[in-house]
Amino acid sequence: MIRIMQARNGQLTAQADGRTLYSRYDPAAEAMRFVRRELASAQQCASVMILGEGLGYLTAALRTLLPAARIVAVHLHAELFARRICDADQQWCVAASGQTTFEQFLEQQIADEEIDGLQLITWEPCTRAFATQAEPIAAAVRNFLDQRSASLATERCYGARWISNSVVNAIELQPLPRIQGRNAPVAIAAGGPSLPESLQLLKQRDRGVSLWALPSALPILLHAGCPPDLVITTDAGFYATHHLRQLRTWPSIPLAAPLSAALISQLRRRPTLILNQGSWFEHDLLSDSGLPWLAIPPHGTVAGSAWYLAAALGATEVVFAGLDLCIRDVRSHPRGHAFEPLLYSGEQRLRPLHHVLFERNVATSERIAEASIERTSRALRTYASWFRGHAAAMPIPASRLAPSPVDTALASCKRLPRCADAGYAGPGTPVSAVDRRHALHERLCAWRRQTEELNSALCTAGTQRDQRQQRLLAMARTVDTAGYLQALRALRNNDQPDKRVQRLQRRLQQFFDHLRRRVEQAT
Repeated sequence: MIRIMQARNGQLTAQADGRTLYSRYDPAAEAMRFVRRELASAQQCASVMILGEGLGYLTAALRTLLPAARIVAVHLHAELFARRICDADQQWCVAASGQTTFEQFLEQQIADEEIDGLQLITWEPCTRAFATQAEPIAAAVRNFLDQRSASLATERCYGARWISNSVVNAIELQPLPRIQGRNAPVAIAAGGPSLPESLQLLKQRDRGVSLWALPSALPILLHAGCPPDLVITTDAGFYATHHLRQLRTWPSIPLAAPLSAALISQLRRRPTLILNQGSWFEHDLLSDSGLPWLAIPPHGTVAGSAWYLAAALGATEVVFAGLDLCIRDVRSHPRGHAFEPLLYSGEQRLRPLHHVLFERNVATSERIAEASIERTSRALRTYASWFRGHAAAMPIPASRLAPSPVDTALASCKRLPRCADAGYAGPGTPVSAVDRRHALHERLCAWRRQTEELNSALCTAGTQRDQRQQRLLAMARTVDTAGYLQALRALRNNDQPDKRVQRLQRRLQQFFDHLRRRVEQAT
């Protein structure tokens, strides 16, 4: 029961089931002291999220101490929310009607680059009093921050490579412009430890059930005599190509990949269904080159991208094999995995293969259960949380062969569905590579010219940036994520911002000059 009353100084204060939520003497002064203490060890922050805001005193204190900061408040009780004394820039309340879910609210209100300057403040009197509401919200915030931090880390590592891969692939890829959609199930093989247990079922599937392979599952499937109908790859890293090397001797298996995927030169001439995940560089390069493509939402894992692709092609359901999202004993993949030769090559008398596997998989993970041989890691938990959070909203259902101790909200099944026949269409006529090179050269010149406006775009307030400025900042973030975040931090803290911005601008110009020379030298 909520009781709202006056404090000694005339301000509002509150109790919940007898627990005091704010000072009975001076709630505003109490909130000001708390916020000062929370911000004392923090650097200048651009955004603050309040978990457990009640009557608005923390928001009011933040308005005084950080007038330029963006405040996001999460309220845990509707009655306190209705009596708040101050509004945040964005706010969400547990019991408010007609609003989005909390996960959707986070997705809409907090961009990836804001994570770097985000300060989280928790008002424990409210989170303790409304623990039932606070615990799932706190878990959702942790999962969201983990996913967004992982997204930033991935972009920092691979952003420039996404663009360079895209330019090369846009010139050389042999497009598969038409692929026949089918009203049939799709089996998707992932490279988890349980994949060998499902191989017999995959071999005995009906002719109309397509088998798609994620890159890590490909060597195991080919070695077992179970070639897939399609291979989906999205990884831009160098080592991703090791999974695909065996495809050189299987010319009949097509690929599905975004332009940003890492492909060895022999595979660029193979019929490829080009995926468009909606990034700024894909939009420009695909429109300039005239390549046919299929749109799917962006995703951080190739398994999620394959699920979206199956839905886009009209599949009725997806059945995953080997999607364990866990480590079994010391192995994260089955025997026969493409990386095994690389690991064997580094074996030494005092550092055998099992020691290497222990260092890679066991030392960085923890047991799922006390007596279990399955283990999990932070990355695997992040992937699993995405499946749990999005499975119900996906356009087609999915299930999983061979049960896993990791909860992904996917149902378990013991056999593949039955289906009649269906097949893929063949490739069409590719766009001229000469025309593609010319169009991409012009695009790279245009990108370089845009970098001259970087300082103006960075100095413009976020709500006042036009579409061209937002696109330029997305370009800077992709090419040099670390430099972009450093420039934002320098502008926020007034710490030599001109120097940081000029360094970022030079980096962008050098990168586009390098890509332009590669296009000029392409044959």
